[in-house]
Amino acid sequence: MSWLKKIFGGTTQTRTHLDQVQETGGKLIVSGYRRLAANQGCAPTAVTSDQEIIEIYKKIGTAFREASQQRGEHLPAGNMNYIVWKFIQVKEMMGMEMLDSHLEYELQKYLSEGLRPDYRQELHLF
Repeated sequence: MSWLKKIFGGTTQTRTHLDQVQETGGKLIVSGYRRLAANQGCAPTAVTSDQEIIEIYKKIGTAFREASQQRGEHLPAGNMNYIVWKFIQVKEMMGMEMLDSHLEYELQKYLSEGLRPDYRQELHLF
């Protein structure tokens, strides 16, 4: 152990292969949505940070994946990417609080009626 670590009590964290994969995946997700925004002239803009894009991606993706399992369905990655993109638009137009209430509404609608026709589009980020 180096003398600086002895004095200041620093800890070392080893990065796992999973950490590296998640970091790379996050960068690909963010760049995909940013590229789409630049081409379409829409969100995500600079108002939404890269970290927020990842948080929305995880939150919406997890919620819809769990709902699809409850329905005994599988939502392809392209559909999930599109749904997340729509929620990024909501976040920029109405804020994070509205995103949460909109998510709750959309999940209930999905569970009771199935996937909305406009959510059946595929978006390929990579």
